[in-house]
Amino acid sequence: MKLFARVAIALILIVVAAGTVLVVKGEDWIIEAVETNGSSVLKTNVALGGVDLQPFAGAAGISGFSIGQPEGYGDGNLFAVNDFSVGLDVKSLMDDHIKINNITIANPEINAVVMGTKTNFQALMDAMGPSDDSEMAFDKRISIEELALTDMTLSFQMNDGKKRDVKLADIILNDIGVDQNGIPANEAFRLVMDALEPQVAKAAVSLGLKSAVDQAKDQAKDKANELLKKNIPEELKGITDAVGSLLKKKKKKNEEGGN
Repeated sequence: MKLFARVAIALILIVVAAGTVLVVKGEDWIIEAVETNGSSVLKTNVALGGVDLQPFAGAAGISGFSIGQPEGYGDGNLFAVNDFSVGLDVKSLMDDHIKINNITIANPEINAVVMGTKTNFQALMDAMGPSDDSEMAFDKRISIEELALTDMTLSFQMNDGKKRDVKLADIILNDIGVDQNGIPANEAFRLVMDALEPQVAKAAVSLGLKSAVDQAKDQAKDKANELLKKNIPEELKGITDAVGSLLKKKKKKNEEGGN
């Protein structure tokens, strides 16, 4: 009987603690935290339309989530989803370590753009800075037991202004930050981007955009070499020309060997 009473009291305390998150913090606090910290970390606009927190079910419904394009890549969104579900330990929202059981995102809007030698995904990663940059980290640590991205279609902005759609494979990541007792939110996001970016690069190859990116890189190298030649002594130019010639021959040989 005493054991039953203790269990009952423990359950009541858990319920009260979960409900306290809504009473003390409220769903608006979650929206503000995601938008403020997300925009700061990613250096672009992050928006969240709404949160339907269900403390007794250990779940939350997320609606209207979007990540804008990085600077220089136009308007609109890089990533957007109308709604998705999150299973979590609700009382952990009050702690320094937020424990998420699962996140399932289906049929998101993903828009890729190539500008010069970079995709918008690469630009977003570069804008985030080093993964261990303390100034970029959200003040809470998170762990995610399972994150699933399914039914993904990538819309690629082509050089002629038209868009082409490419179907992407599902991504399922397990035990993000679980063994480390949580990791910074920006590091968790980076792991997701690291899994997604290779598929974007593969899609670029399938659409013939990889050659355009390589061409732009070669043009950038040629321009850098020209600037370098203008600023080196005359007696060294013969050496640099010889080295450049050898490198071109090696590149040509490698290309012929790959065909």
